[in-house]
Amino acid sequence: MANILTVENIRGYVDETGTAYLNAEDVAKGWGFVDNTKEKEYVKWDRVNNYLKEFGFSTLVSKDDFLPEN
Repeated sequence: MANILTVENIRGYVDETGTAYLNAEDVAKGWGFVDNTKEKEYVKWDRVNNYLKEFGFSTLVSKDDFLPEN
């Protein structure tokens, strides 16, 4: 795996072909797909995956996954 970089609180990396990948959890938080229950922030993974599915992204994602930026 490539070196993970953090830019503006978003973790990501660039693979050997030049494609940038962003951490799914960081992106979900940026989109606001979270629930702040009991003073803790939880990502709404069902909502994230449904949103991505609308754009033709068929793979389910979770906390430690990375999404292609394109």
